[in-house]
Amino acid sequence: MTEIQGKPAKIYRITQDVIFVFHSEPILMVTMQLILKNEPKHSLVRHGLYEKKKTLRK
Repeated sequence: MTEIQGKPAKIYRITQDVIFVFHSEPILMVTMQLILKNEPKHSLVRHGLYEKKKTLRK
């Protein structure tokens, strides 16, 4: 996945942390506020931007 993120990062001269891959197509987010608002939680967990809460089940 970093290879897919790396190519647009070089083209647009941005860091890889604002590029999210959705069905093999990179999506560029402008700010972290937009990322945290618009991206689903499982995608944020994958990138290390959100910590999933562990709940105990009975």
